[in-house]
Amino acid sequence: MSWQNLVIRKADDPMRALPAVRDSIWQFDKSLPLLHVATMAGAYAENDSRRRFATQLFGAFALLALGLGAIGVFGVLSCAMAERRQEIGIRLALGAEPGRVARNMIGTALLWAAAGTIAGAAAALLVTRYLQTLLFDVSPTDPVTFAAMVLLLLGVAALAAWLPARRAARLNPLSALREG
Repeated sequence: MSWQNLVIRKADDPMRALPAVRDSIWQFDKSLPLLHVATMAGAYAENDSRRRFATQLFGAFALLALGLGAIGVFGVLSCAMAERRQEIGIRLALGAEPGRVARNMIGTALLWAAAGTIAGAAAALLVTRYLQTLLFDVSPTDPVTFAAMVLLLLGVAALAAWLPARRAARLNPLSALREG
């Protein structure tokens, strides 16, 4: 064989035994090199380093995708709610309560966001089986992760709808009708 492994079990600091092991090996043959000396923990860490890097990279991309998704949800819902200014002006001119108009806007936005989030979570559940080999200490369908994702996106949607709804509740009906 061109190389061999030697494994030594030592309870306390294994690297302190290295000089004695080296001397024992060299008693038989001084030309035997000790090329790679490591603890088992170090060998396991080195073995898992590629997989750990890939997992961290996927995690970073997942956070980036979640952030972009949150920005997208916020932008689309804010724009959709802002486009309803004329409708809100008409409702307010006809005597609708501003708080009720705002709640209606937020409810509609959350309904849209819930539909999109449910569709996205279902798609994510379908894709998780392909990523299962890259997960450590987490099941592919971790309910905490999925719940956190859904709650974050619904929270962003609520905020995206609340800001224009709050502005709409303070809206002067005549100015909204003139803009349209």
